[in-house]
Amino acid sequence: MKSLFIGTCSLIIVLGVRYITPVLNPLLVGLLIAIFCTPLLFWLQRKGAPRWLALLIMVLVVFLLGLLVASIVSYSIEQLTNSLDTYRDRLELLKADVVALVKDWGVVDAEEILPLELIEPQTMITAAVWVIQGLSTIVGQSVIILLIAGFVLIEAAVLPAKIEAGLGPDHPLLKQFNLYSIDVTRYLALKSWVNLLTGVAIALWTWFLGLDFFLLWGLIMFFLNFVPTLGSVLAAIPAIFLALVQYGPRTAVITAVGYYIINVAISVGIEPRVMGRGLDLSIFVVFFSLFFFAWLLGPVGMFIGIPVVVLLKFILASYEETQWLAVAMGSKVPLKPAITEIVETKGEENT
Repeated sequence: MKSLFIGTCSLIIVLGVRYITPVLNPLLVGLLIAIFCTPLLFWLQRKGAPRWLALLIMVLVVFLLGLLVASIVSYSIEQLTNSLDTYRDRLELLKADVVALVKDWGVVDAEEILPLELIEPQTMITAAVWVIQGLSTIVGQSVIILLIAGFVLIEAAVLPAKIEAGLGPDHPLLKQFNLYSIDVTRYLALKSWVNLLTGVAIALWTWFLGLDFFLLWGLIMFFLNFVPTLGSVLAAIPAIFLALVQYGPRTAVITAVGYYIINVAISVGIEPRVMGRGLDLSIFVVFFSLFFFAWLLGPVGMFIGIPVVVLLKFILASYEETQWLAVAMGSKVPLKPAITEIVETKGEENT
């Protein structure tokens, strides 16, 4: 009976969150921006900057970066809107070329066999308009998002002291909160630098190939690369498709090869040296959280889902009854209990 009650309440909460997504998303985006910026905030405080000066610097940094991102997105939206007719004509030519090629292979009824709806101009234009509307909504709410991020940063400067005062210095939840904060902020700080390098490389590559919106492709790669395993693939798809429409199959293949080489070179040659052990989540957990939170919150959920799952993993590892769930969520089988491994690893890193 208790399990049924908990399950029913959880379902009601999930449906309620999905219903208020338009209101919740700006709050979550602002929170996410603040989380990305907290490592720099704490670094400034460790270097001796007064709290008010560190907060002022961070608010200015968030505002300037938000203005830069909004400018890139707004410019790309304007260019994409102006180019829709051109892309529609090129899609028609691409569709005709595909049909002609298949007919040359001896397939008479190519129109009936091929899934031409995948490259149907109207379908693609509708998808592009949907993307434009989504990006326009984010840009339109940028002021609110930046204000939320600023307030969260102000609160983040005093949050650890508040939690310690409320729970006591030896409370298990406080220890787990500190472990989670160290793990996630370290991950976000290092991952941001790796993603910046990847985004710049992608922007330069697409600019070299002459693709439209090369700054947007670099920006998309920077953000989607925070999604483990699948993010770089999702970031590559629209650029490769644009290369196919804009220049043809040869350029699309070259674009894909460039994306692959850049991602492999950075993820194999640079990222392991910088990131260390990462967040230790299994591929199944990453995929499930990605799709679940994307369904629940929309595109924002793809970014907010991983930190939430990591927090859940740390909470589960805090109690002996649920340690097995934390182990199951990890990417490897530990040789010792999960909570012991986490605490010992953190102790080694801090020393």
